[in-house]
Amino acid sequence: MGFRKGAYATVWEIEVINTNLVKARIAISHKDKETDKYIQDFGGYITFAGTAAAGKALKLKEKDRIRLGDVDVITKSDKDKEKWYTNFYVYSFESPYELNSQRSEIDAGAVKSGENKIKFSSDGVDSGEINNSGLPF
Repeated sequence: MGFRKGAYATVWEIEVINTNLVKARIAISHKDKETDKYIQDFGGYITFAGTAAAGKALKLKEKDRIRLGDVDVITKSDKDKEKWYTNFYVYSFESPYELNSQRSEIDAGAVKSGENKIKFSSDGVDSGEINNSGLPF
């Protein structure tokens, strides 16, 4: 899946640069269905940029899972050193607390509405006649 909007990432390190920038090391992986092992799609340092993202990033701990929101990748060259630099920026994300509260709201809504129950029809699969009463023609 890689570094993209909507990807889930594990946070491994947090380092404060200033009030608008927080550096972090993250990993994004997926599980191989054949081997049941995790394969890393992205691993590296990112920058939470902006007051809102940097402020939320300060509350993160090692092994927290986040969902990436608005992201960007910028590549710059240093002509003097003849070197290219790739920087990964995160402008918004969902923290583990937000992800857990969303799951709780979804689960509560499903239980309240009865959506988590399987409903069976009393008609069999091949019950015979087709009911055309609801058709407009």
